[in-house]
Amino acid sequence: MNASYVNIGFPAMAGDAPETGRPGLFGCLGYIIGFDDMDDAEAGPLLVELYQWQSQQQFQYRHRWQKDMLVMWDNRSLLHAATGGYAGHARRLHRTTIAAACVFS
Repeated sequence: MNASYVNIGFPAMAGDAPETGRPGLFGCLGYIIGFDDMDDAEAGPLLVELYQWQSQQQFQYRHRWQKDMLVMWDNRSLLHAATGGYAGHARRLHRTTIAAACVFS
């Protein structure tokens, strides 16, 4: 792990979702930079493999915008990216954060 990063704790990359108990990966490219007790040379290829697995087409949803539409999601449950398709419509974003005692087990 690069020593120039401030240690704010190491959340688990994999775990069970608290609401469903289903296993999942909790991390995305750019936010997870390594694994505790694993050197960068070993962690890098594993991270790439996990990110490639997460972004498979079978896990993707492409939204088709319509007038007056509202879309909501839980950031713990998906990776999201704005890819357009809303030309001619106002795009307003509102973020709500809900605190939890335990993110996942």
